Amino acid sequence: NALKYRGESKYVIVRLLRDGRYVKVEVEDRGIGIAAADLPKVFDMFYRSSESNVFSAKGSGLGLAMVKHIMDSHKGKADVKSELGKGSTFSLFFPVIPGSGLD
Repeated sequence: NALKYRGESKYVIVRLLRDGRYVKVEVEDRGIGIAAADLPKVFDMFYRSSESNVFSAKGSGLGLAMVKHIMDSHKGKADVKSELGKGSTFSLFFPVIPGSGLD
C-alpha cells in the first residue's frame, strides 16, 4: 500500500523497533495520506476511501482487513497515523514471547 498510494513521492521507509512488550514494524510514506474521517474504517473489510485520489489505485479493500485479522490472531495490534496530503505510517505490534530472547 505504501508503494501504491505514495503518489509522486519516492519516500517509503520501514522501521523495526522495540516498544515495551512489543516489537513494532512501521511502514511510513509521504504519499496521498488518509482523511481523518476514514482512519477508523481503514481496517474494515471492503472499505475504500471516498477520496477521489484513491480511485486510480486498484484494490478490493481486503488487504488491511487481512492484516488486522492476522495481527489479532497473533495477539498483536495494527495501527495507522495519517494526514491527508502528507502521508501515512502503519504500525504492526508483535507481542514479545517470553523466553524468546527478546524479553
